[in-house]
This record gives sequence, structure tokens and C-alpha cells, in this order.
Amino acid sequence: LQHQYSNNNNLRLHQNIPYERIQAQQGDDDVCIPTKSQFKGQCRGISGLIYSNLKIMKEYNTTGITLVLEDDYIIQDLYLLERILQFMFLEEYWDTIRINCWGIKDAIRDGRVTVVKSYGNIQLIHVMPKHVTTSKRFFGGTHATLWNHDAVPKLQALWNARPYDELDVRLWNVSSPSMKNYCLQIGDDDFAYSKTTFNSTIPKEV
Repeated sequence: LQHQYSNNNNLRLHQNIPYERIQAQQGDDDVCIPTKSQFKGQCRGISGLIYSNLKIMKEYNTTGITLVLEDDYIIQDLYLLERILQFMFLEEYWDTIRINCWGIKDAIRDGRVTVVKSYGNIQLIHVMPKHVTTSKRFFGGTHATLWNHDAVPKLQALWNARPYDELDVRLWNVSSPSMKNYCLQIGDDDFAYSKTTFNSTIPKEV
């Protein structure tokens, strides 16, 4: 990893990987699609996450690969992540890789995702885009996401389009081959997982 921007201070143990903790941005109400503006605070959370990601793209160095972690997620094994990236570069071009998307076993069983390649207990998953099927949706979250540097302009245009929608939903809506978005699953292990207790900096109220 050349650059890593993270909301997780535990990564200080790995001094060879540059990182920075990014202050979450305050979101807005009434800037999202109608179905995401029905409940108080929902659009504020969605737009705040979008503003935070766009801030990283605009103001920080995203050369090479950037790993963005939401503030309640950590990566347990950075050395495994490095090994994964080594053989990822041997594969075809990718734009984003989301680590340990939620609900993956049920999604595979129900045919909502396609296993592109397997490396032992590591599976590279291609989430079906909207034009393939509209009856079986799988979004997967953006709690731990790798950006390829060349994909940053695409992500800026995709996520900054108004009215806003959730980041993973926008990725699902992209028609392949305009973007290549994947999930990377590490067997049954919690390679990336949510902490039960954490000190969030995301503003919850105005």
C-alpha cells in the first residue's frame, strides 16, 4: 500500500504504511433521492459520508492505492492484505475493491454475485450490476474500500451526482464495463470487522 487514509488509530503499529485520520464531514438534509430523505438524519448520514470521501479525493494524496476505512472498521491482518494486493495486480484492471462485503454467503447462494476467482480461502467477487438483474440486489457496504488511483475521477463523478444516494448503491448501479467493482472475501474469518465500541467523530446532530 502506498497510501492509506484511515479512521483507525490501531494502524499506528504499522509504521511502514502511511495513514491519516480524516475528520468526518457534516452532511445535509434534503440533498438525497426521495426514498433516502424520508427519515430524519438518513440523508445527513449519506451525504456526510459522500462529503468525507470526496474530501479525501480532493485534498489528500491518492497516488497508487488508497484504502479507506469507516470509523468503526479495522483490518486485522495488514500483511494478508499486502499479499492479496500482490496477486491482484496480476489480474485484470479494477477500480474498487470492497473488503468483506456483508451477507456474502447468502448472496452467492441466491445468485446475486459471481465468484470471479478463488485463491484458497480468498474469493474475488463481482457484484452483479443493475443491468444484469433488478430482482436480486446486493450492495455490500463501503466500510473498507480500496481505490485504484485511475478510478478516482470516476468515483468523484459517480458519488457527487445529485440527488445523492448511498455509495454502495451507486457502485451497484454502474453498468460494466464502465467500472470494475469487486468484493474481496477472506473465507470465514473477520478480516475486516466492525468494532462494538468506538469513538465516532461523525456528527449526529446539527
